[in-house]
Amino acid sequence: KTYLGVGGGFTDHETGISGTTGTAELDEEDTGFKVYAGVKLNNYLGFEAFYADLGESSLSGNNWDTFISEGEAFQFTETAELKLDAESYGLGTVVSLPIGNEFYPFVKLGMHQWEVEVTATSSAGNVSLEEDGTDVFYGIGFEWKLAENFGLRAEYERFDSDGDDLDFMSAGLNIFFW
Repeated sequence: KTYLGVGGGFTDHETGISGTTGTAELDEEDTGFKVYAGVKLNNYLGFEAFYADLGESSLSGNNWDTFISEGEAFQFTETAELKLDAESYGLGTVVSLPIGNEFYPFVKLGMHQWEVEVTATSSAGNVSLEEDGTDVFYGIGFEWKLAENFGLRAEYERFDSDGDDLDFMSAGLNIFFW
């Protein structure tokens, strides 16, 4: 069977930033969405391709506020905001263990191409930097078949991005064909 799906949920970015002081604010959580298509070779094995917008995280602060990034201390010299936007697309293997004809717990493992854009905004101007790479992702979840051609899905996925993790907890709807 082939299928298409769409899902949305909550993201949590591991930015490596900690120890904010003063009025500095770090927000590593956001919402995200994904679209995916797959093929089930049988009730146990399938393959899935996806695109995911994994939301953004931000760090803002005023003059003299401090934060720690990757173990090194930094200080704001003026009011500024840093934003990190993350996207991913990839291909994975999905292994299911059906319970009856309607409930399908699964695990997935695959590779994804990620892109992160970091934007810094201050009174001195704006700076933008893009970084990308290919890393592993994995997930666990379940699918509940509501009708012959429709199913609900809930899952947790972790996307590695050059050593930093992006977590995505989502719910979605599948439409089955064939």
